[in-house]
Amino acid sequence: MHGDREPPPWAVPRRRADLPDRGVRTVDDLRGRGIGRALISSIVTTARDRGCARVQLTSNRRRERAHVFYERLGFTASHLGFTLEL
Repeated sequence: MHGDREPPPWAVPRRRADLPDRGVRTVDDLRGRGIGRALISSIVTTARDRGCARVQLTSNRRRERAHVFYERLGFTASHLGFTLEL
C-alpha cells in the first residue's frame, strides 16, 4: 500500500501539505508498560526515515494524562481543533 518512498498516513511529509491522521491508543489494562512509548518511538523513527518534517497528533482535550505523556516524549501543544456534531 505505502511504497518505500511514500510517507506513512500518520505523518506530515516535507513535500505534501496534509495526510489523514490515525487514532492510536493503548488499552487501559496495558498502560504503564512502555507500549505507548515504543509505539510513538517507532512512528517517529519511521517518519524521519521517510523524510517527514513532523509527526502531528490530535487528542481530545479531556485526555489530560495522554497530553502529559505526549509532552514527556517531546511533543508540544500547537493548535486547537473544532468539531461540529451533525
